[in-house]
Amino acid sequence: LGGLSFLLPPVENVTEAEMTQSMLSPNAKKAVMDSLSRGLRLGQGKLEWRGQRIIRRRRLGEAARDGRRLQTSQFEVTTNYQVTGVTDTASLLLDMVAVGRSGSNESQAFVSALGPNLATAAAADGGALLVISDAVTTGGVEVTGADTPQQ
Repeated sequence: LGGLSFLLPPVENVTEAEMTQSMLSPNAKKAVMDSLSRGLRLGQGKLEWRGQRIIRRRRLGEAARDGRRLQTSQFEVTTNYQVTGVTDTASLLLDMVAVGRSGSNESQAFVSALGPNLATAAAADGGALLVISDAVTTGGVEVTGADTPQQ
């Protein structure tokens, strides 16, 4: 069982409930899995979705003119997955670690695929997923880590 965590860009006018419902739709789950498959250099059908957690992260921003700190809000998504039908597990483990390192080729492949894949999902689902996919397409995502199977 593997996992990948990433921060979505700030998304305006989407509640935590809407975010969770949208990102757990079958089309959004497929978008994340297809993007992760690209990052892990796996063919279609090699990943099985095993769960997802979405947490709102708040960060203090720049100080406003009156001295108060402005807060921004982002959602961190952690997706758990199972890899099937792969015989070269040593290479797979290296790719699983690499996809969790922001800036790696594997991570960049995931990030570059996620926007278009979410846009395809949003075209089918509509609603808040349209706003989320627009934010991801324009603002990108930040990969924050990966969990790999312990040996």
